[in-house]
Amino acid sequence: MWGGLKKSVSPVTRVPSVRTPHRSYSTAFEERIEKVEEREVKQIDIEDGDFYYDDKGRFVMTSQYHLKRGHCCGNGCKHCPYDYENVREPGRSRLLARRQAEEAKQQQ
Repeated sequence: MWGGLKKSVSPVTRVPSVRTPHRSYSTAFEERIEKVEEREVKQIDIEDGDFYYDDKGRFVMTSQYHLKRGHCCGNGCKHCPYDYENVREPGRSRLLARRQAEEAKQQQ
């Protein structure tokens, strides 16, 4: 009669409500894939000078790479040329202070 939908009554307002049928995981996954395909994904080729490995073996992206990407990712990258505009406070202030201290140290 209801085509697989369950009719229930809300206990607070006593207004009949109809639940939507359960979507399978594969359907939800396919919908998400379609959304990703619809968005234009910007692929950036990594070239020499776009990264280096620091003394602890960490992969560090340079400002050259960040400028190619075109925006601040908000992760607090060491070489962010966008002054950490997408980093939440108080992290942004701390990172900017650290950068200013390093620049002052290099000038001396």
